[in-house]
Amino acid sequence: MKTLKKLVNPILLSGKLGDGCIYKNNEEQLDFNISFVSINLDYLSYKRDQLSKIVKVSNIRTQKSGYKSGAFSYTFATYMSKHITKVANMSISECIESLNKESFIMYYLDDGTYHQKKHFMHLYCNEFTVEETQQLIDKIYSMYPVKIGALRWDKKRDGRAYPYIYIPVKTANEIRKDVEKFLIKNEIHSMLYKVGIDSPSETIETK
Repeated sequence: MKTLKKLVNPILLSGKLGDGCIYKNNEEQLDFNISFVSINLDYLSYKRDQLSKIVKVSNIRTQKSGYKSGAFSYTFATYMSKHITKVANMSISECIESLNKESFIMYYLDDGTYHQKKHFMHLYCNEFTVEETQQLIDKIYSMYPVKIGALRWDKKRDGRAYPYIYIPVKTANEIRKDVEKFLIKNEIHSMLYKVGIDSPSETIETK
């Protein structure tokens, strides 16, 4: 019998937890679409190429970025699909339970950071409850049983606070190995900074 995690596309799963935007164009639409935005063209191209195997996708286009004046990012969207609806209807808890190493790596690439000098990681979970964040901590430990992470809070000046996960150095070192292999295998060189490696001077963005 197939498990739930084997039935869920890792890009759609990490997209719901990370940088994807799941939506419908109108109330009459039966199934959901998903769109992605990134400044990293090689990473976005990888997502598009993989998703094109199961859903119809748009071309990648550029759009103005809100980060700074004159900056731009890349984006694409899918057509509606039952595969996306399946993930849209899953709870955050179900998505966390369904994570495997591949989908976790992509979630880290979306919402994780690596400390270049101290070598720990942070994984941001802004929309998660405390219970969901703790579930994710336990899930990471089940995949990388080295040293368990800890829930911490990103406190803003206006009083808002968002949960994130501190991933200890020893665990981060094991995660780094898998992330690096994933990036090199799939030629996503612009994201190597996520594991403390300088990107090549010429990438798909600079050609």
